[in-house]
Amino acid sequence: VANPLVYGDYPKIMKQNAGSRLPAFTDHESQQIKGSADFIGVINYYTVYIKDNPSSLKQKHRDWSADTATKFFFKQDTAASSNEVGLLSR
Repeated sequence: VANPLVYGDYPKIMKQNAGSRLPAFTDHESQQIKGSADFIGVINYYTVYIKDNPSSLKQKHRDWSADTATKFFFKQDTAASSNEVGLLSR
């Protein structure tokens, strides 16, 4: 996600998966955005597990979650139980 800020463009795999839904940068825009971030912060409040899901790329109607070709899970640990719940499952 930070590739445009660091390199001035999206990763090739992201452009391949999202296709025309991903806006393209002009050369001028790419130069403007490249290296423009002074700080990038990440806050993590829970653990997310990500599993490879290449079959999502074969869907006729795709969205951003299918373009990632992944399946997200989170694991919530409590004193009473530990449950694994699938998010964005397809």
